[in-house]
Amino acid sequence: MQVCLNCKLSYCYIRIIVLTFIQASIQVVSYLPPMKRKLTLRTLLICSFFLTAGISFAQTQGPNNTGNATAQFSGCLSCPGTDWLDTTNVMLSDNTDASTTLSPMPLCFQSQCYYSRGLLASDFGFTIPGNATIEGVMLDVERRAGMPTSIVDSTVQLMDSTAYIGNNLASSVTWPINDAYVSYGGPTDTWGASLTPSDVNFSQFGIIFKAMNQSTSGAIQAYVDHVRMTVYYSTPSGMATQTSGTGLQSLSWQQLEDGLEVSLNLSSSEKFCTIEVYNLLGDKILSKYFTSLHTGKNTLSLNNGKLSGGIYILRATLNGMTMNRRLVLGR
Repeated sequence: MQVCLNCKLSYCYIRIIVLTFIQASIQVVSYLPPMKRKLTLRTLLICSFFLTAGISFAQTQGPNNTGNATAQFSGCLSCPGTDWLDTTNVMLSDNTDASTTLSPMPLCFQSQCYYSRGLLASDFGFTIPGNATIEGVMLDVERRAGMPTSIVDSTVQLMDSTAYIGNNLASSVTWPINDAYVSYGGPTDTWGASLTPSDVNFSQFGIIFKAMNQSTSGAIQAYVDHVRMTVYYSTPSGMATQTSGTGLQSLSWQQLEDGLEVSLNLSSSEKFCTIEVYNLLGDKILSKYFTSLHTGKNTLSLNNGKLSGGIYILRATLNGMTMNRRLVLGR
């Protein structure tokens, strides 16, 4: 396995070196006679197409607030575990909490119990492009305990409408007595699951969160103020990262003497859009914010004074959706 990994890394480094050479060559091409310049540039573009085809760029959506929060088995007197009250309070960080009262360990008789039932949070409103690869999911929970060194996690796990997903990332660290966020997962952690864009975009995709009282001296309350989630994903550099029905229909560009002209076709008027330019290493070179966009074709000007001749990625972002195009500039 290590040999394969090293091969992949070596191939990646070779591609970067060759692409850097191509970028430098494009600058030199501008000094050639017209016919030879056209032929040479065409060859360089073909090379760049195949070499950049597998490059992906990291992106994120979030942190997004939960849009739906409920209590598992709410109102069931015979179900084991304590009930969560005021669950919708976890939608915002506003010092109003969902709460549950946990009995001392090891007492558990029906709804009088040292551990809770699930606090369910879903509908995070993600719109990850269908051609994306999910790289990681990070969950942030703002919570506190009624007494110190008493409450710990019992279950922190992804789920959909029917089943738990992946690993339980519950922590054994006791909750603080003042509100504080704790993070689970991260940019490269998929919780042991093979997640797809349709999984995380599903309105019932979310988390189940359970607390446990490890104290034997008395009943203690557990509070949750806020639940939010971030999804990390990557998309191919040369493909549109667009979900059907979004306002962004097409993206094109034209190099001018004094800059770059970017054309956006929109299916509806929009309040704002961000245009960015990245180099082939994924570094952001330029970024500009545009407002008051109308239905149809919008022509935007971008000063490319910071860009030398070479190959770049042009990205438009609108309402959380992105569309990428390969950008090849002469001198």
